[in-house]
Amino acid sequence: TATLLSRACSRVYLLLKGLAKHSGLEYAILTGGDVAPLGRDGVTEVHKLFEWARTSRRGLLLFIDEADAFLRQRSVANGELMSEDLRNALNAFLYRTGEVWAARPRMSRARSSLLKTDPDVQASDKFMLVYASNQPEQFDWAINDRIDEVRAC
Repeated sequence: TATLLSRACSRVYLLLKGLAKHSGLEYAILTGGDVAPLGRDGVTEVHKLFEWARTSRRGLLLFIDEADAFLRQRSVANGELMSEDLRNALNAFLYRTGEVWAARPRMSRARSSLLKTDPDVQASDKFMLVYASNQPEQFDWAINDRIDEVRAC
């Protein structure tokens, strides 16, 4: 499941802790600005995060605050170029989330027939993404495609 909180909310951290506790998931908090300084290590760190989620007995709720700083459009927008390292980290994130989202049972027939899914990849109730952003219009189209629900905080 992926949820977007479209406005800043002072209670968001309390909300996340409660959601994680209620769902029985571990939780991790990442800010969009945490990824760029990782440089070339960004890809490795994204894969480590998803491996933690995959191997955790309890599962993982991943909260990405100011998500637009990391998950923004890959095309040139407003004259800003995305660094190659950040683009590679975003592509790793899309690859790892695509594994889960390609297996979603509620996908339309038209879209599902276009995707080749790995039969070993299953949709999971042990992984949840929550994004927060004041500028969700800057998200890459592939991120928007993976959002199940949008909530104003």
